[in-house]
Amino acid sequence: MIPQRYQHAVSIAVIFISLLLFFNEIIFSGKVFVSGDSIASHSFETLVNDAKAEGVFPLWNPYIFCGMPGYAALSLAPERLWDISAKALLLASNLFADILMNQEQEGWSLFYYFVLGVGVYVFAYDKLKNKIAALVAALGVMHSTFIVILIMVGHLTKVPVIAFFPFIFLILERLREKFRIMDLLVLVLLIHFIFLPVHIQMIFYVYFAIGIYYLFFLIRSLVKKENWKGVIRSGAIFIVATGLAFAMTGDKYLSILDYSKYSMRGSNPIVPSQLAQQKGGGAPKNGGLDYDYATNGSFSPGEMLTFFVPSWYGFSSSVPYRGPETNNEEARLPLYFGSLGLTDAPQYMGVVILLLSVIGFWKNRKDPFVQYMGIIVVVALLISFGKEFPLLYDPMFFYFPMFNKFRIPSMILILVQIMVPLLAGYGVVSLMSEPAKTGSKNQKIL
Repeated sequence: MIPQRYQHAVSIAVIFISLLLFFNEIIFSGKVFVSGDSIASHSFETLVNDAKAEGVFPLWNPYIFCGMPGYAALSLAPERLWDISAKALLLASNLFADILMNQEQEGWSLFYYFVLGVGVYVFAYDKLKNKIAALVAALGVMHSTFIVILIMVGHLTKVPVIAFFPFIFLILERLREKFRIMDLLVLVLLIHFIFLPVHIQMIFYVYFAIGIYYLFFLIRSLVKKENWKGVIRSGAIFIVATGLAFAMTGDKYLSILDYSKYSMRGSNPIVPSQLAQQKGGGAPKNGGLDYDYATNGSFSPGEMLTFFVPSWYGFSSSVPYRGPETNNEEARLPLYFGSLGLTDAPQYMGVVILLLSVIGFWKNRKDPFVQYMGIIVVVALLISFGKEFPLLYDPMFFYFPMFNKFRIPSMILILVQIMVPLLAGYGVVSLMSEPAKTGSKNQKIL
């Protein structure tokens, strides 16, 4: 029914409309999200506004602990006027917020949800050459429960990191085939964009997934005696692009690196917890979090049931309730009882998406990229179990560089929430091709 030339535009419009529908009360009714992190961020506005009025770039926060580094500790994020690409990205997000007639913070966040959806759509279409399947994958990622709720709980720097992840993968795949200078320049810009929010743990997961990508395809090309040079070329260009992108944001990261040795993530625990002592003293001697603290927020094998039934473990630690017990006033009840301790939502991606992903993996299990996504899902799940099933988490914590500086193992499930809907796209293609095959067989019989 839709002319082919307009089909991509319609798909992107559907992605945009899905945001309008899901966040309609925020966009059209003037409501805002209220969470502890969102409210806390406003406490720095006076300092930032005073610095702007005086023409000062604030590096020090005098209002916490009788003064501490604000820029290096990531509590202050003043505008870096010399970063032209970051300025352009900010203007684009502000324009998007103006189009939605929304408050700046919510509009800024919804912009990155839109970028994420478009990125997944473009990447999925490049792999599948099917617009419906690409749209299913895009909507599946955007509206995965734990991704779509990030804006509501005030975790505003996670989505801007993963928003550009699909675009980076698209460029890496292109570079395996052929080197193009434009691809290198775009890749530098995309990596720079994921560096800007400075959510280091989320950036680590992006690089972790990319590292497994290169390792898998290099081993596969050597075993299959295929073109391994394309993998090496793509990896080398990615390293160069990372170096250039890091240089563009070096003032932030060098400040953080210098300050980190004075923080709890960069120094050894003074008194390791009992669990840490059982594990051999807690963090490695090069600095890092205490094992017990780092593993708060561990997923568990049993909680995989929330993939199918979101309320299996009580759904959330903060469920709105109004009844006689609260004098008919709304209160937030802690109804979650799983291993995470506290959580705002289950790791629910939708039963249909999950079923399609299983079909997509099985029907396309010989496809190398499908195999790679399957590996990512399994590895991320094993790491997310943390202290609940430390088969892979403990070796990562004690021996893998930088890993002991991160807490909440379940956060790595962001990779699962991206890969499963992509596999669902493969499932859609498989189901759409089945009737065609059946029809061709019947024609041969006739």
